[in-house]
Amino acid sequence: MQGAGSTALRPFQIAATRIAQPFRDAYDYVDGLANAKSENAKLRKDVAYWRNQALLYAEGARQTKALARILHYRDGPKFSKGYRPVTARVISSSGVTR
Repeated sequence: MQGAGSTALRPFQIAATRIAQPFRDAYDYVDGLANAKSENAKLRKDVAYWRNQALLYAEGARQTKALARILHYRDGPKFSKGYRPVTARVISSSGVTR
């Protein structure tokens, strides 16, 4: 009985799905567009922030170079350049008394 009822209603289910599908598609499109616009606005804010940070860092680097030149600063050897590896054993106490 249930199978016969299901078979009889099948054409109506197909028709309802076909009628509703354009409305679902339109909703999904509008929803996706709204989400894309809000995400785009957020990303634009992020880009502006990071662009500002890059400018600040570039200015800081420029000032550092200028001060180093004025002060005749000589840089020492950088870690790992200018050093040779040495194998060593480190012995230390925790410094905690009980």
